Amino acid sequence: MGTVTISLSDDVEKRFRETITRECGNKKGALSNAITEAIELWIIEARHAFTC
Repeated sequence: MGTVTISLSDDVEKRFRETITRECGNKKGALSNAITEAIELWIIEARHAFTC
């Protein structure tokens, strides 16, 4: 499993965490799962949007 360190604006981080808590509660791993899902969705969208 890889590790990625990122920086987000305080507002984006706050809204992301609030959404995760609202949808998933405080379950262990919820943040990592949500970030993984977001990246996977971004990859799918990027493959359709970018034709290099």
